[in-house]
Amino acid sequence: MKARRIGWLVWLLAAAGLYLFENNTGTRAVLVSSALLPALSLLCAAMTARRVVLSLDAPQALKQGERGEAVCRAVGAPTAGCSLACRVEWVNPLTGGTGGQALRVSGGFARFAVPGGHCGCVRVSLVEVEARDWFGLGRFSCAAGAACAVMIVPALHPAGPELIGEGETEFEPAERALSRDDSEPDIRVREYRPGDPVRWIHWKLSAKTDRLLVREGVPSGGSGLLLMLETALGGSAPDDMDAAASGLLSLSRELAVNACPHGVCWYDHGRRTLERMEVDAVEDAERARDALLQAASASQAESVCRLFRDVYPDAHPACVVLFSPHALTDVSPLRPESAVTLALPPDAPFSQAEPGVRVIRLPGSRAAEGGPA
Repeated sequence: MKARRIGWLVWLLAAAGLYLFENNTGTRAVLVSSALLPALSLLCAAMTARRVVLSLDAPQALKQGERGEAVCRAVGAPTAGCSLACRVEWVNPLTGGTGGQALRVSGGFARFAVPGGHCGCVRVSLVEVEARDWFGLGRFSCAAGAACAVMIVPALHPAGPELIGEGETEFEPAERALSRDDSEPDIRVREYRPGDPVRWIHWKLSAKTDRLLVREGVPSGGSGLLLMLETALGGSAPDDMDAAASGLLSLSRELAVNACPHGVCWYDHGRRTLERMEVDAVEDAERARDALLQAASASQAESVCRLFRDVYPDAHPACVVLFSPHALTDVSPLRPESAVTLALPPDAPFSQAEPGVRVIRLPGSRAAEGGPA
C-alpha cells in the first residue's frame, strides 16, 4: 500500500507539472481526475466500513465428503466505488483441523466451499474484514464476528474391523471381542416405579405389553457395555481422530439397530465436562452422535479413562471399547474390573498393549476431498 501511495503522489505531481507547462482542457481533466477519483473511492470505502454488515449462510449439516457451499453476504451499505476483502477461517474442534481462505466480496456476496473432509462440527468465522478503495490507497476495518457452524456427519461403516496380527498382541474384530464377554449381569424386567431412570425403560417390551417396563439388574454405572472416545489428541493427525470418532459412531449405530443397550462416553474439552449417554434405540444413537460431533478435543490432556474414574468412582462397566486416535491412552483406571478393547486408527503407531487389553484396527477415513478440517 505504501508503494501505491508513493506512486499516486508521483503521478499527481506529474499531472500538476503538465498542467503548469500546458494549461488546456486535457491537462486540467487529467489533474482533476487524478485527484478526485481516488478521493471519492477512499470516501466510499470509509463510509462502507462504517455501515456494512457481513453475514455467513451455510448448510446446517453435510455428509462427510459431500461438497457444500457457503455464502458471505454484505448488507447495509453499497459497495460501489470500493471493494470488500476478508478472510474466512474454519476450525474443527473435534479433530483439531484448521484452515482458511481469502475472499473478495463482489456484487454484495462471495461463495466458498465448506470443508467437509473430517467429521465434527466445523465452525466458520469471518476475520480481517476490510473495505478498500479501487486504487489501493487505503484500507478501512469493518466489523467482523460473523460465524456459522456446519455439522459434518460421518459415513458409517459396518462394525468389525479386519483381523490384523502384529507382534505378540492379539488383534480381533470388535464384535468378536464383545461376544466373548461373559461378565455382563443378567437383565430382568419389572414394572416402572416412580424415580426409575428413563434410560432403564425397555421400550420394545413396553410397547408389546402396553405397560411401562424397566430393566432390573442394570449396574449403577449404566449399561454393561461402554463405548468411549479419547479426545486427548496427543499430537495425532485429524485423520486419526476422524477414524476413531467414526468407528465409535458406527459401532454404536449397529448395536442400537440390533437392540443392544450400551453407553457412550467422551470428554468435551470445550465445555470441560465428561459427557455420558445411554443408548437403547436408534434415536438415542443419533442424539449421541449429534452431541459427540459438537465436542472439542485438546492437544495434551488427561485420558478419558482417568477422567471417567474421577467422575464415576464406583462405576465398573463389564466391557469397555475405547476408540482412541493414538496408542498412548492410559487405560489403567478401568483395569482390571472392566474388559477393555482398544480401537486404533489403521496407521497409528503401536508397540504393545497393557496385558489383558485387546487391540483392534479401525477402517481408514473415507473422507473425500473437501478441505483440511
